[in-house]
Amino acid sequence: MTGKKITVLAIEDDPGDIQLVRRYLEDIPGWEVEFLSFTEPAEGLAQLSRHAEDVILLDYLLGATTGLEVLKAIQHTGSKCPVVILTGHGHEELAAELMRFGAADYLPKNRLSSNSLKRVISNAIAKYKLQEALEEHRRNLQHANRELLCRNVEVQSFYHRLSYKLKSPVTSALGYLSMLLEGAAGPLTDAQRGRLEIAQRCCSQMCECINDLVDVTNLLAGKLKLSRCPVPIDKFVHQVVASVSGSAQKKRIRLKQMMEDDLPDVYIDEKRIEQVLLNLLGNARKFTSENGEITVSVTTNPIVSRFVVVAISDTGRGIEPDKLPYIFDRLYQASSDDWMNHQGLGLGLYICRELIRLHGGDISVQSEPGKGSTFSFTLPAHVPEEALDTVVEKASSCG
Repeated sequence: MTGKKITVLAIEDDPGDIQLVRRYLEDIPGWEVEFLSFTEPAEGLAQLSRHAEDVILLDYLLGATTGLEVLKAIQHTGSKCPVVILTGHGHEELAAELMRFGAADYLPKNRLSSNSLKRVISNAIAKYKLQEALEEHRRNLQHANRELLCRNVEVQSFYHRLSYKLKSPVTSALGYLSMLLEGAAGPLTDAQRGRLEIAQRCCSQMCECINDLVDVTNLLAGKLKLSRCPVPIDKFVHQVVASVSGSAQKKRIRLKQMMEDDLPDVYIDEKRIEQVLLNLLGNARKFTSENGEITVSVTTNPIVSRFVVVAISDTGRGIEPDKLPYIFDRLYQASSDDWMNHQGLGLGLYICRELIRLHGGDISVQSEPGKGSTFSFTLPAHVPEEALDTVVEKASSCG
């Protein structure tokens, strides 16, 4: 404040108090004070914003008018100038009540002095500037948030259009490649077959990436729906594991299955949980060296009996502890080399997590670098309608 001009507008109906305040303000060292005083509230209100006041000193008792009424009138004008209430002895509680209505501070008249005025005015102006800065920051954050939401919608829309635009030609290319490999256009030499198989693998990888983009856009838009039914979990897992046994054997990886006895059926969308299993098994195969081992186990949840736990363990490279909290994040890849080595977009585990959550379950990972990883997820057991009716009847009888 030192060396700066301070404009103080006072609304006070006691001329003696006005002179006292003026003298104390003039005695504040380093302050150049422009003091405007009005005995009638209407006059003071009419002068608001004409003098770029820094603070308003407002008497609590103004004849037939109270400081609360004037404070509301000040706020009604749109003025954000900080208001300090001047109170008589014994009116401190009323002044504190005014602060709840927007007054910046109060000062009992029996404590008026140059120091007390300097303190309350400085605090009121500092508080006002802080509130203005916070409000500006809030407005900036709201603006940035609106822009981010718009950008997010644009990105999702772009993903959606791009994925569907690419899916049709890639699917057609895969179809023609399959026809060529089956000899539809005549016999192939070994060299021709090898090149077509490379092209087929590349198109398959691209198709997987496109399908991931489609799933992510549908998940983000809340458009991915489940078609659930009761499924024997042991047979289901056995079939999915059998479908990847050939690729595991090519890499000399042992596939083991461990099924608990008397497993209940699960209530799932088979297609989507197969997608989860294939993704986790594919990752386990990618990151497990030759002569390694992958174990798929299915057990009932020891904590929540109405859920089944499926776990995929491998003896692969493992995941560093600092990477584990982010492993299910969208577009995250545990190694910077994964993009080049494994052709993924970093969407697979994110999709797995969201699909499991849509089923009402959860997914987690435990890993140790150099020793392997275990991905576990829970699925709800199927509860027959008869069992549900029994539960409802018991609940009704207890009520």
